[in-house]
Amino acid sequence: MTTKSDESWLKLLPDAVVVFDEAGRIQRLNVHALRMLGGDEKRWIGQPLAALMADAGASAGELLDALPVNFGGGEVAARLRLELKRADERSFTADVRVARHEVDGVRRTIATLREVETPDLSRLTIPRLLEAAPDAMAVVDRYGAIVLVNAQMEELFGYAREELLGRPIEIVVPERFRPRHPRYRSDYFSKPKVRAMGSGLELSGLRKDGGEFPVEVSLSPLESDGDLLVCCAIRDVTARRKSEEKFRGLLESAPDAMVIVDPDGRIMLVNAQTERLFGYAREELIGQWVEVLVPERYRKHHPAHRSRYFQDPKARAMGSGVALQGRRKNGDEFDVEISLSPLRTEEGVFVSSAIRDITERRRAEVAARLAAIVESSNDAIFRLSLNGSIETWNSAAERLLGYTAQEVSGLSLRELWSGGAEELVELLEAVSLGRSVEDHETDLHHSGGGRIEVALTLAPVRDAQGLLLGASTVVRDIGARKQAERKLKASLREKEVLLKEIHHRVKNNLQVITSILSLQSNRAEQPELQVILSDAQNRVGSIALFHEKLYQSHDLASVNFGEYLKELTRRVIAQHAGARTRVEADLRLSDVRLGVDLAFPCGLIANELLTNALKHGFRGRTQGTLRVELAKSGAEVRMVIADDGLGIPEALDPLKARSLGMQLVETFVEQLRGEMTISRSGGLSVTITFQMDDDRTEELS
Repeated sequence: MTTKSDESWLKLLPDAVVVFDEAGRIQRLNVHALRMLGGDEKRWIGQPLAALMADAGASAGELLDALPVNFGGGEVAARLRLELKRADERSFTADVRVARHEVDGVRRTIATLREVETPDLSRLTIPRLLEAAPDAMAVVDRYGAIVLVNAQMEELFGYAREELLGRPIEIVVPERFRPRHPRYRSDYFSKPKVRAMGSGLELSGLRKDGGEFPVEVSLSPLESDGDLLVCCAIRDVTARRKSEEKFRGLLESAPDAMVIVDPDGRIMLVNAQTERLFGYAREELIGQWVEVLVPERYRKHHPAHRSRYFQDPKARAMGSGVALQGRRKNGDEFDVEISLSPLRTEEGVFVSSAIRDITERRRAEVAARLAAIVESSNDAIFRLSLNGSIETWNSAAERLLGYTAQEVSGLSLRELWSGGAEELVELLEAVSLGRSVEDHETDLHHSGGGRIEVALTLAPVRDAQGLLLGASTVVRDIGARKQAERKLKASLREKEVLLKEIHHRVKNNLQVITSILSLQSNRAEQPELQVILSDAQNRVGSIALFHEKLYQSHDLASVNFGEYLKELTRRVIAQHAGARTRVEADLRLSDVRLGVDLAFPCGLIANELLTNALKHGFRGRTQGTLRVELAKSGAEVRMVIADDGLGIPEALDPLKARSLGMQLVETFVEQLRGEMTISRSGGLSVTITFQMDDDRTEELS
């Protein structure tokens, strides 16, 4: 139904206008439409759109039905180039602009028709080139009408050439895409440029029989006689898509992580195993540099390695001797093996990388190497659990203790222990606390019933997370060593007894000599001879005392010289102090142990100086003090023998005196490589200093 306002605006329009109702039938025509089509209104009113089409089988009606509807009253237009027919059945080409409206619930389709001159296709210079092209080719004008096609286009889509020429290109577009396609076409004509195949768009074509198939389309703008046309090259990529799907299926079913990298080093494709192995979602990896999967310390040099591979790409199998690591999204690193294979595609050479996590294998290899080392060791090695049960047992342990690994598996160490119970408790406690024990000597039972002397070393065993599992125990047979030590100690005891006996006999012999000298001195009538014999008796006595101290010493190689000086001072005072003179001993003695080579001359020096002090220092005195000092500072030993007696005159130089005693003192000081200092202040003080040889002497603690 039309209104008077409809009649008025239809008359005012300069173009031929046809109005269709909701059913797609002609509702109204203006004068220009009747003039173009011929006939009267009765001829056309109520006729479907197909009545206007030159080709009765054309589906232009379906195309119009797919047009979007503007519910706001404004115009939404599509522009088509159609082959129409007049009332007398003569055909002509028309530029058809179509808009659909819905106002007040009434939907109408308005078509504006303009007759256009049919181009002379023979004047185009490209038909021969189109026929020679391997792809389906179609030339389309700015209205979307197909101007030219080649034989490959007919074969690909199942249409005869006559069925395509003049028809909208949307005829080969799947119906679900047709509403949007005119907009895309209009956008392209507004900014025409070459678009190559494989530009990342997922496109589909529609055959005459309704079958859809994947295609790649390249577009190239083309000018002919001032008109802008588009040359479309359409390629069926069904086989390639199937190959790609098969490749993707194989990629997903691969047991290893698969990463496809382009020549620039960017990740193009990954499988689910890659996501699981590296912790990234697929979308996070696509387009990223492959170095994102490489530990940071290697990233700087990795592009150079990648570039060299692309210069000479060839297959590299896994396990090619290169130690490699991967890096997960969380930063963890792990050992990997990688195989590389070049993939030659239309877009260039890509690289397929198969990545395998070999962390567990490396751990197993390390464990196997350690097991081989343990098994080949000459020392018995076994592992204890936290409660002291035996878990592993090597061949050396079997040879040492006679038990097989099967016999001791799960057996407690207590069953083999021959040592003390408290000793074992301490060891097991150390195991449970993760402490190390080194060279603990004890006895273990042998399967044959005997005991084996061993040294145990225990070290904590932990897993990768640091959890304490038990202790590794190394057992070394020390029976031969202990037997040698016992023999050596027995030999040393024998030698010690022999040396003590020698020192005892020497001391006794010296005492005999001392007694003889004493008897001889008592029978001598000349005073001078008595003095000489008495001095000789004292010197022999000091030597006898030295051998007595050696006999009493624990090591027979050194004496406690402080104790020696104490006893020597007591004896000299007892022998030389007169009944009228009371001499007190001021002893300041440290426990200094001197070897025989130092103690012997030092003892003789002390005897001469003590004897001299008592013979000459207190003459005519009723009392006096004899000070004896012995000290050690570092390696230096300092001995002082001083008295508070009469001293010696200033005019007398004791070092120039030619007495036997002073000559002996000087000789023994030289033997000690020491120094002697004499002080006359408050009596006479003689200080002897010399250096100890630490290899032969030690200070008592």
